Formats: sequence, C-alpha cells, structure tokens
Amino acid sequence: MPLFYCLFENQEEEFVKQIMGFFVEATVLIRENKDLMVSSYCLKRCHPLQKLRLCVQDIFEKKVIVVKTSSQMRSLDHWRDFCSLLYTKKNLRELEICNSKLDSTSERILCKALRHPSCQLRTLNLSELTFEDLFKAVVHSQNLTHLSLTCMPASGRVFPLLREVLANPMCNVQHLSLMKCDLKISTCEEISLLLTNSKNLKKLTLSNNPLSNEGMKILCDALLHPGCALESLVLFLCCLTESSCNSVGRVAMLSRTLKHLDVSVNYLQNHGALVLILSLMVPSCHLEELELSGCFFTINICRDIATAIITNKRLKSLELGSNNIGDAGVELLCDALEHPTCILENLGLEECMLTNACCETLASVLINNKTLKKLNLLGNDFGNWVSWMLFYMMM
Repeated sequence: MPLFYCLFENQEEEFVKQIMGFFVEATVLIRENKDLMVSSYCLKRCHPLQKLRLCVQDIFEKKVIVVKTSSQMRSLDHWRDFCSLLYTKKNLRELEICNSKLDSTSERILCKALRHPSCQLRTLNLSELTFEDLFKAVVHSQNLTHLSLTCMPASGRVFPLLREVLANPMCNVQHLSLMKCDLKISTCEEISLLLTNSKNLKKLTLSNNPLSNEGMKILCDALLHPGCALESLVLFLCCLTESSCNSVGRVAMLSRTLKHLDVSVNYLQNHGALVLILSLMVPSCHLEELELSGCFFTINICRDIATAIITNKRLKSLELGSNNIGDAGVELLCDALEHPTCILENLGLEECMLTNACCETLASVLINNKTLKKLNLLGNDFGNWVSWMLFYMMM
C-alpha cells in the first residue's frame, strides 16, 4: 500500500503505468475509503495483473442500516469501482479474498462483478469467509474452474449450497478445494453427495482435515459410485492410518476415472503403503500419479514398489519422499527403472536417507532410462562432487 499511495500522489500517468507494469500479483488491504480509491487507481494501470489478494476490514458494517450516510455511500461507490477490475482486467485469472467483512450491499456488488460476462477469473479462493451469495455467483462465472474454500466453517448451509452450485449445468468448476475446514466424519456424507452429483468435478482437495479412517470409508463408497467423475483426489495430512488403506486401495483398483491420488503425510506405515502399491499391479488400476511422501514406510516394501514400477502400464509419476528407504531400497528401485517396461517420468526421492553409496546406481539410471524426466533427490546426504556429477549427467 505505501507504493500505491506514492504513485497515486505522483499522478504521472506514464510513470505509474511503467511501475505497475512490473507486477503480475498484488496484495491489497482495505481499511478505509482512500485505500479503495488509491488501489483502484494503481491496479487499473497494472496491465499484466494475473492474481489479486484482497482483505477488506472496518469499512463495511454488518449491522442493518435503514439510511446510509454519505461516507457509506462513498464507500460503496469506491467499492463498485474497485470490483470493476474483476471484469476489466483481461489478464486477471485468480482472486483471493481472505479474512474480510462485507455487508449485504457490498457483497451484492462483488457478486455482480463475478457474474459479469467479461470476467476472466479461473480461480476464486475464499478464506475465513461466510459469504453464501458468493457461491451462487460461481454458477454464472463461465470461466471459473477452481473454487477454493480455506478455513471455511462447515455450517449446515455450506454443503447444500455447494451441492446446488456444482450440480447446476451452467457451473464449470472442476477443482474444489476444502483445506483446513475442520471436516470430520459427520461431513463426509455431505462430501459424498457432492461427488456423486457433480458431473464436472474432476479434482477434490481435502488436505489438512481430520477425516480419519471412518470418514475415508464413507468417501470411498462415493468414489466408486457411477455418478462420480473425479480424476484427482488430494488427502494430504488427513489423519489417515493403515486401517483406511483397504478402502482407498479398492478405489485405486476399481475406479475408472481416478488418475491422481495424494495420501502424503499420513501414518500409513509399511502395511498401509503396501496395500496401495499392490493396487498398482492390478490391470484395472487407472492411476497415473501416486503420492506417498511422508507415509512412514521403509525399505521393507521397496521390492514391491519396484515390481509395481515394472508391471504398471499407466504409472507416470511416483512420489516417495520423506520415507526411510535408504541406499539399499533405492538399489531395488533403480533396477526397476532400468527395466524396458518402465514408463515412469517422475520419481520423488527427497529426504530418503540416501548417501554416496547409491550414486553409481542412480547415475546408471540417468544414462539408460529413456522415459524419466524428473528425479528429485533433495535433502539427501550426498557430497558436493557427487551432486555435481548427477547434475551433469541430467543435462
């Protein structure tokens, strides 16, 4: 904001455009009328703007007012002008609104801007908000494909509204993110209804929620429902253990649509991770990407992972980072990577307790493997010269 105020006071049109031309992202904190006016002036001259983060506080009162004061009317005028950015900035693709307080009038103005036919937003991220009308505006935003609700209270009205929005044929949202919403077993039934009634929904992110094993079983039933079209499921840090892996593995084996599964940072251990690895060996498995980083497994299942790499005809990406695989485990994986049937393109082995002892084998993979495009070895105990050698061989 200090820069915006300096540019606003300068009022040299070409100079302001030149400075604002360096920014593709902007973060704006609105606390008074002048903040709105100054921000609008600068952002209108920011032609490359692609992402806008917005926090509105202390300017719109929630209480019911019969007759608005002149100051409140000016606030709404400035707000209306600011919201016009959403449909006049042709490069603006992402809007994030966090920890903001709007009254019903200011909310309607924002919704109208989101519904404008010229609005080009692809991503709308609402954090710590309870604006129900904004959900309905999503239906009319033809270009919006990603809706993120972070730290959103899972009230009784939220899921019926979401279901109504996502089931609407006009809604084009393909990725729904519900991170840090304190979702528990009781809300998994609601999420299941979303999955089975939203034909366009392709990706669901539920990271950082205490879903637990019981909640996961409910979701897995929905994932195998004929009405579910989900292709990607992210369950990073969802309090899952090996007990949930039979249900998840069944989905991996039988779902005809699921291509990406992320269960990173869950306490799956050897048995749970093995169940998911074994599902990769079943011909009916359509997974192309599996993420198992930080799942507390060891070298004991590396031979099975190697077999899955060799036998699976679809798997392109496998993330195994932050697990105690060690040099001996990587030796087993490298044998699979050099097998002629291996089609893996990405392998994550960061922080896997690797040392110089496995570098010769890794170097051989880099020379002989024809499909591998990305290999993550960060956070391992390699010496500088070994790191340079591996880097040189990847060039």
